[in-house]
Amino acid sequence: MKKLICYLLVLGLTITTFGCSFLDKEEFVGVKGHVTLTNTKLKESTSTQQISTQSFAIKGITSANSKEEYVQDEILVSFEDVAKTKVTNLLAKYGLTVKRELHKLKIKVLKVNSDYDLKTLIEQLNNEAIINYAELNRKIRLQAAISPNDPGYSKQWNYKAISLPQAWDVTTGSKEVTVAVIDTGVDLDHPDLEGQLDLKNSVNVINSSSTADDDHGHGTHVAGILGAVTDNGRGVAGINWNIKIMPIKVFGATGSGNYSNLITGIYWAVNNHAEVINLSLGGSEPTSSLNSLKVAVEYAYNKGVTVVAAAGNGGEDMIGDLGLLYPAHYPSTIAVGAVNSRLERANFSNYGANLDFVAPGSYIYSTVPPDLTNNDLAITDPSGYKYAFGTSMATPHVAGLAALLIASGQANTPAEVKRQLRLTAQDLGVFGRDKKHGFGLINAYAGVKNAKITKTQVFAGKMNGSIINRTSQVTYPVANGFYSLANIEAGSWYLYGWIDVNNNNLVDKGDYFGKTDSRVSRGLNVNLNLSLITDKAIQYQVE
Repeated sequence: MKKLICYLLVLGLTITTFGCSFLDKEEFVGVKGHVTLTNTKLKESTSTQQISTQSFAIKGITSANSKEEYVQDEILVSFEDVAKTKVTNLLAKYGLTVKRELHKLKIKVLKVNSDYDLKTLIEQLNNEAIINYAELNRKIRLQAAISPNDPGYSKQWNYKAISLPQAWDVTTGSKEVTVAVIDTGVDLDHPDLEGQLDLKNSVNVINSSSTADDDHGHGTHVAGILGAVTDNGRGVAGINWNIKIMPIKVFGATGSGNYSNLITGIYWAVNNHAEVINLSLGGSEPTSSLNSLKVAVEYAYNKGVTVVAAAGNGGEDMIGDLGLLYPAHYPSTIAVGAVNSRLERANFSNYGANLDFVAPGSYIYSTVPPDLTNNDLAITDPSGYKYAFGTSMATPHVAGLAALLIASGQANTPAEVKRQLRLTAQDLGVFGRDKKHGFGLINAYAGVKNAKITKTQVFAGKMNGSIINRTSQVTYPVANGFYSLANIEAGSWYLYGWIDVNNNNLVDKGDYFGKTDSRVSRGLNVNLNLSLITDKAIQYQVE
């Protein structure tokens, strides 16, 4: 099968900013600063500025500040290990009936008599000795919106923005890696998803069947980003050419769902051997700090399953809020915000201290069901493809890269996946982790090639033709990209940053490299941006 590999022929090697002397009484004779890995630069033609920016909210999706942000006649209760008669007596006392049981999580979904005020009932139940906790069965919502379908738009700018074409030269994924899409289901008959779906382990949580077909469109769009069939002369490309996508349906045709279905889906994914779970959804804060959703994502984490969750789209006004939705708020997930084609935080993207990474989320072109004409709430198009935007679209970029990292052997556990993403991300905004970008924009090539920021050789030197003569010792940045290079000789010189990705002691194609535009001297803060060398004609010897 012929691979679709895309390269930029020439990429500038030098971007730097500097200034501000930091010399103090201790006379530090060196330079300090920050190093950033950059993704491949987007061409102007890939910009979405020419696309209409009119926003379309998905109808029927309950917002976080809705008056009915929880299921009106249901609660979730976790009981102590006590005699069955005690549980039966308590249920009778409050007029509760068991609607469904999540056995492994020891949680019961209880139907409530309409005479009760749910919040008052929750308070009363949490005072009962045989109850661990009781909580509202909060609603969750999808984190996407529809955008215009402009056929002149360069359809997949998002992959170039995260250096994915270069990563495909290293790995295109593996059928041994399964990503669970807990969502509205997936179009099981979409030709651009043929052979990519794990139908044996798919499930419809809503009606307890194995048919997780999509009657809304959101889950199909997410699945196409993760793993549409690639190099087949049809439709769109997926992040993973080889993958198993496990469809788990927890939303109906209206795009509305609840926590009980979500946690059932998480449990199903873990116990049916998913390595990654994609949650392009979110809900408001659970009733108590100890709650069923937190238990579920921690269960996944402790079983070695990476959970990737959308930060949220700011509610009905589609303006990003300070504070992440749940479960993205939990540290046991990877929380994902969105950027546009200018690599700016998308205005709809929620942000906060718990945000981990950002990924493309504006005007993303992917698969949708072609025939949902009877559903006014659906994301559908006769062509089988459509633009959408939201942190829902950003999330499968990160989940997809997590699958590539696992396939390439660069990571396995949730902690390893997050660390690899962190050490290879492109820092955006304030240096280091910040509320609006987390650790930065994911970088697929750096991730699968293990080009960690901590491997950057920072040194002073002078260039003589194809030879770079070092004039200082070599130092390495710490995990947040900051470095300190001491004991540099007086005078002026260039400052270099280099990751020898190929391990051949040459600065050449496939390496990350950067240098200052002009000579600098000690006592300055010097910040370096390292770019990927894509031109095979570029080669330097470092001595």
